[in-house]
Amino acid sequence: GPRSVAYHITDEALVFGGDTTTITDAAVAEGRTDVGTCQPEGDTALFAAALGQSDMMVADAVDRVKTTRIDQPLVAVGGGSFVVPASIDGVSQVHRPQHHDVANAIGAAIASVSGQVDRLYDIADGGRDVVLAQARSDAIDEAVRLGADREGTEVVDIEQFNVLYLSTTRLRIRAKAAGPLAAI
Repeated sequence: GPRSVAYHITDEALVFGGDTTTITDAAVAEGRTDVGTCQPEGDTALFAAALGQSDMMVADAVDRVKTTRIDQPLVAVGGGSFVVPASIDGVSQVHRPQHHDVANAIGAAIASVSGQVDRLYDIADGGRDVVLAQARSDAIDEAVRLGADREGTEVVDIEQFNVLYLSTTRLRIRAKAAGPLAAI
């Protein structure tokens, strides 16, 4: 959330000797995980309430993304996956695969870099094929600007819309390109 200590957790959380109470402290105090260098001291009712609120938020998020009323399995990954409770209404089983705590870091490391454009192009500047090619090029340029390797970047999605409310010959084009992270 907006008041998260984020990557400062190892300096600021109680379990690491800091003075900021975090959800990680609550999870350690309630026995959901064992991280840090010390046992958090504080209001046990606050820790229980924080985890209760967190559990409700997780259950609500699961409920919003489910596409069926049937209970579905949930795979919990990432550094904060220990906050996910062992059972959740609407979830048949909570899975925590081996190395679940670093899965998001692995995903970020192998993810593609993407860039997109969404703008009006004037068809009078050479026709539909020319402006579509320009939009593709613009999307690739944007992905490269954001860190993609130009050689492996390609357009992964393109949409075009006629713009009827303008008196000129404009075409709205939304194009997205993605590619591997460029070597530094």
